[in-house]
Amino acid sequence: MSARHVIAAVLASAVILAGCGDDEGPATSGQTAETTGASATPAAQDPTGNTNDASSEPPTASIEIAMKDAAFKPAYVTARVGQTLVFRNQDDVAHKIKADEGQYFTSKTLNKGQNYKYRIKKDPELSNMNFICTIHPAKMEGGVVLAKR
Repeated sequence: MSARHVIAAVLASAVILAGCGDDEGPATSGQTAETTGASATPAAQDPTGNTNDASSEPPTASIEIAMKDAAFKPAYVTARVGQTLVFRNQDDVAHKIKADEGQYFTSKTLNKGQNYKYRIKKDPELSNMNFICTIHPAKMEGGVVLAKR
């Protein structure tokens, strides 16, 4: 077997093994260390620090997420059931938010100055949710890690 074939076999094995997960299933974007009991923080998902931890705020608190410069700011938040996500479009271009993992919602198209509110619902199976801008999905994505309280 040539060196090229050996390298290809090793790489293929690494890819296959990387896909193996525990009984919780393979990790996906937005999953946290929640299942292992480790502290779950959005910062682990966004190394730039574009995060906000609102888990110590009251359950009636609003969490502001700006849409600015074609990005969610902060992109990742830690929140509690009952808190409200408030997405505010501060861009000159339109955005449309869709949560497609965890809890599900879709906003209308938001022009500059408009906002969309979503109250986080109680779901015993939920530990996080992900959202994107359906107009700019390659650039704009974010998520919410639900704190256990």
